Parts: sequence; structure tokens; C-alpha cells
Amino acid sequence: MLTRTRLTHFARHVLRPADHVALEANTNCWAVAAVLKPHVARVVVSNPLVTKAIAQAEVKTDKVDARVLAQLLRCDFPPEVWYPDTAAQQMRLHPGPLEHSFRRLKQTIPARNVDKAKNRKQGLTPSMIADLGQATQRIDRERITRKRNLRSRKRDLTPFSR
Repeated sequence: MLTRTRLTHFARHVLRPADHVALEANTNCWAVAAVLKPHVARVVVSNPLVTKAIAQAEVKTDKVDARVLAQLLRCDFPPEVWYPDTAAQQMRLHPGPLEHSFRRLKQTIPARNVDKAKNRKQGLTPSMIADLGQATQRIDRERITRKRNLRSRKRDLTPFSR
């Protein structure tokens, strides 16, 4: 298993300051690139969807992928992915309240669309749904009023304690 300590040891003892390193973009590539960057001249993160030579290879192993990436890097060809600076990485790790609101909104919109599709399938029009909503609110108000009346009656019936 590759750990940060092992990767740092590899970078210090095997790589040279003049070396160039190519990585395929994946979940952990930014962490690996951050560890390797101080020890080499250049770290290139390649887009695997654009790197057709790897995507269309008949034999798909890490060894073959590494060789193709190295050959592309030697020719200065690998299509690079945008490398987020420190501020962008911090924003990804610790999003602010606006990003949280946007994510929540993105999650609720599909649910609303599903509800609308179900209503359409059942033949409910928007005006019918609005009427149903108003009726539900009226019933809820009546329920609350009944509970309040019951509480006040109970208060009236309880004897005063001295």
C-alpha cells in the first residue's frame, strides 16, 4: 500500500530535481502531485479521456499506462489538466456557506422534478396541486385551533390548588 511516507521516501531517494513526472488524473492524483512537486522539475497531470493512446490500448495495465504516459511526456504531448492552486484546493476541502447552499439546491431540484412527473402521470394539474396545498394548510390550522381549545377547556376544568 502506498502511503505519504513511502511516496516521500521514493521522491527523495529515487527522483532527481531535473526529472519530469506524468500522472493520470484520478481521485488521489492531486495529493500525489503535491508530494512529488517539490522534488522534480515538473509534474504533469494528464486527462485520461483525452489521452486516446491509453484509453484505446488493447492491454490495459498500470505498467502499460505508465510507459505510454512516459512516452507522451518525452514528446511533450500529454494533454494537461488544470492544476488547482492552493486557494482552489482549500475551497474544495472547506467550502463556504454559499457552496453548501448551491449543493443543497442541486440535490432538491431533481426531487422536485420527480414529484412533478408523478403528479403529471396521475393527471394532477398545478392548480389542483395548489388547491390541495391550500386545503392541507386549512386542515392544519383547524387542527391547531382544536388543540388550543382543548387545552383551554382542560385549564378551565382543573381546580385551583392552594
